Amino acid sequence: MTCGTPAGWWPQHRRLDPVGLYFGYASMCEGLIGRIRAELGSRCGSWPPGARGDARADIPSIEAVDPVLTLTGLRLIWERNPPAAR
Repeated sequence: MTCGTPAGWWPQHRRLDPVGLYFGYASMCEGLIGRIRAELGSRCGSWPPGARGDARADIPSIEAVDPVLTLTGLRLIWERNPPAAR
């Protein structure tokens, strides 16, 4: 590889590194949560939705993991709709 050639140019660099994907995703979550907290100007909670929330539990900004958070939200929306709308 010559100087100035992008790393993704060669086939051996095109493999996806699962460790890099994991830590890249974790860094993206940290940045997003940090920007939201900075914009709100106060402490706000952060919980990952879905059954795979446990995989994101080691991100320092995430305070709690609820595997049924999405289902709970859908149930609350369903309960708030009048019976005629169902």
